[in-house]
Amino acid sequence: MTPRREVTDTYYEWDVESYDEYGDIIDHNHADKVPTTPLQYNEKLVLVRNVGIGIAGEPDTFDLSERAWAYVEGGKLPAEFDDGSVVPKRFHKEIK
Repeated sequence: MTPRREVTDTYYEWDVESYDEYGDIIDHNHADKVPTTPLQYNEKLVLVRNVGIGIAGEPDTFDLSERAWAYVEGGKLPAEFDDGSVVPKRFHKEIK
């Protein structure tokens, strides 16, 4: 049996944030792939970078230690997340 070991892992998810009339976020719709449905007037698309620590091969054990956001503007992702980490190229291709 392979010993269980703790690892740090990074994973990404798309999120469609819905806003109320005051600009407060009222809902999230997370997805593994970029959504194909058009955004509503009160929604924003963002790529979320999650860093977690947990047992290798057991995603349910991961605890988030860092989180960063890259908001799509004008149909394009920025080069970096809000924490300065680089947005991987595959997500720039996915958004096209």
